[in-house]
Amino acid sequence: MYSDYQGNAVYCVDQSGKQIWQYKQDLSGPGGLCTDTYGNIIVADLGSHRIIVISKDGKESKVLLSDGLKYPRCICLKQNESSGFICDHLANT
Repeated sequence: MYSDYQGNAVYCVDQSGKQIWQYKQDLSGPGGLCTDTYGNIIVADLGSHRIIVISKDGKESKVLLSDGLKYPRCICLKQNESSGFICDHLANT
């Protein structure tokens, strides 16, 4: 999987690089991506100041976090735990 910041999309590809699905709904500058233990994709969406979760099949999404974020650029979750890190571009401004 990879994000396309300028194209406002997240793409899922197989090991050969063939596109499986694309997700473009409600994204505004997707940046860093990671996955949870269920295969869902967690997206740091820079332009909307939100963390969004996309289902592993790319068909559904929901906002995971929006309060207090200023241009989130990357996200990293600890596997098998409910914690991780979010990097804001303009934190505390």
